[in-house]
Amino acid sequence: MQYKWTSLGIWILFLIKICRAQGNKPSLKPHHVRLIDHLMHGYNKGVRPVQDWRKSTDVYIEEFNIYAILGVDERNQVFSTYSWYSQSWVDEFLTWDPEKFDNITKISIPTHWIWLPDIMVIEMVDVKKPPEDTYVYIDYNGSVFYSKPFQIKSTCNFNIYYFPFDQHNCSLTFTSWSHTSQDINVRLRIDNNMLKSFTSMFASDGEWEILNVVPSSKIMTYYNQSFGETLFYIIIKRKPVFYIVTLILPSLLLMILNIAGFYLPPESGERTAFKITLLLGYSVFLLVVSDSSPPSGTPLIGSYFVICMVLLVISVIECIFIVRIVHEKHFQRPVPKWLKTLVLKKMTKWLCLKDKDHFITLTTDESYVSEHKDSSTAILANYNAENIKNNDKQLSANQDSEVLLKILKGIVSIHEELKKNAEEFVTSDWIHVGYIIDIFFFRSYVIVVLVYTVSITVLWSQSALV
Repeated sequence: MQYKWTSLGIWILFLIKICRAQGNKPSLKPHHVRLIDHLMHGYNKGVRPVQDWRKSTDVYIEEFNIYAILGVDERNQVFSTYSWYSQSWVDEFLTWDPEKFDNITKISIPTHWIWLPDIMVIEMVDVKKPPEDTYVYIDYNGSVFYSKPFQIKSTCNFNIYYFPFDQHNCSLTFTSWSHTSQDINVRLRIDNNMLKSFTSMFASDGEWEILNVVPSSKIMTYYNQSFGETLFYIIIKRKPVFYIVTLILPSLLLMILNIAGFYLPPESGERTAFKITLLLGYSVFLLVVSDSSPPSGTPLIGSYFVICMVLLVISVIECIFIVRIVHEKHFQRPVPKWLKTLVLKKMTKWLCLKDKDHFITLTTDESYVSEHKDSSTAILANYNAENIKNNDKQLSANQDSEVLLKILKGIVSIHEELKKNAEEFVTSDWIHVGYIIDIFFFRSYVIVVLVYTVSITVLWSQSALV
């Protein structure tokens, strides 16, 4: 019996030594696997990771990059971007002693294993989710670093009045969707120098370029509850070169051609056909470029096109008016005296014409013709009366007839000559009246175009100051 107890004791001691020996053997699992098992043991990702529930979780925006502007929809006021941002916070449940895990100080795990703050963009109208199974980095002290790309469509108030020299200020506001600042407080950990380096990564080969990104952090109150917000004001500017070449420059060239059309002779029908052709060409031009203009709002360039069209119409009406004045000669009506005085005397002085004396002299020629006509007729009548009286007794009947016939022929030829000269003076007067009025319209038109062009240029230049 004693032998049995002795054998049993030996076996117990042997088993104890074996268990101790196995306990002293190192684990077969790698250190990082043991670390993850240690961190995930009893971890609840549905609970905010703080030991004291009164303590808020500070979420810091560490990085914000805009890699591309995917689209700007002025009609729907939507701004589409492809961005990358990083955030960090402290998870008090994810801490460890590096000495117990082969001095591991940082480890990456899938995002769906741990608690994540519900940070959203307030202006968001549509967003494409980041790639699945993204990872976060965790430090041994519980600091979590999470970076992700996202393609987002956000609302933005676009003021296209200065198109195509417009610039806009769009904002992206990062905040917790459902937690107040007592639970989650969104803060900023980016300075301006870092933002400049981030914006330098922007691909600016498209229609838009980023001028600046201004960060801001504040506490907002909604319905008696406070929310921490971090804002990024993105200032973008449109590249105007394409629109200058396709919209402004062709319109300006057509206006220059219209001004050059004033150098065609007023009595020529070519001017009217030329300006009507320009008007039709400008109408077709507006139809072609309508797709390049913003679909909503009232940009300044729309007023520019409308006024250019109005100026072209006025130019055509002026051309028709001048042609009508010049062709008054066909009706054989003399120029009214008030019109002569206004145009050939006063207007030539207002316009500072070098040959104004020539036009003033022309106004006296018609009176000279009528006086010359009356005096010539009187001289012939006196000459014929005296000739008949002195030679009444000396000439025979046949001789009287021949003399009278010659006198009548002379009177008829003089009358025809004077009539022809009178018609030429009437024609010349109407042509010169039309010429002076045309010069007046030409100079007025050039002044209006210059003033309008300078005004539009000044207004567009103010877009850089807004």
